[in-house]
Amino acid sequence: MLIITRNSGHKWNVKILNGTHNHEPSLNPSAHPAHRKLTEDEENLIKAISDRAAKPRDILLAMKQLNLEIHVLVSNIKNEKAKLRKEELNGRTPTEALLDLLMNSSNWATSWAKDPDTNRLNRLLFCYHKGIELTQNRPEVLLINATYKMNQYNMPLLHFTGVYPSNTRKGRTFSISFCFLPNKNEITY
Repeated sequence: MLIITRNSGHKWNVKILNGTHNHEPSLNPSAHPAHRKLTEDEENLIKAISDRAAKPRDILLAMKQLNLEIHVLVSNIKNEKAKLRKEELNGRTPTEALLDLLMNSSNWATSWAKDPDTNRLNRLLFCYHKGIELTQNRPEVLLINATYKMNQYNMPLLHFTGVYPSNTRKGRTFSISFCFLPNKNEITY
């Protein structure tokens, strides 16, 4: 244990009270942050696997299969994923990033409404062009599902789904559109 003080002459005084360690040496190198620093290859692997929405523990398993001597922890992978997400957002909110993605894609038709006072998104409807085409050709069965569990946008999600009636895909579903709503009130639906 040390006591470190600074005197009036701006010099530091160090007094050692107990020069022995208060614990046994660590048995695992992963106990030391210096051993957990990610290499460039490891960062690239985390990025590639994260693009597939893999969980940190699954990424760690994949990394250990490639290198048994790795000392990375799940928390290191979570931190790297958070860094990648921050870079991907590039100063935008998740909602702004989603809008940009949808607006720059030729696969989606979108409609949204903002609160004029707060500039907060009140509603976001996005429809998959192929889903619309399938619905126009096979409008027999449509399902609407509302998820009340809040997401990162803190808005309920309404999901419109169609069902294939043909024998080749009978019973299989396809997405038509999604709508983020401001609340769960009946008038909103």
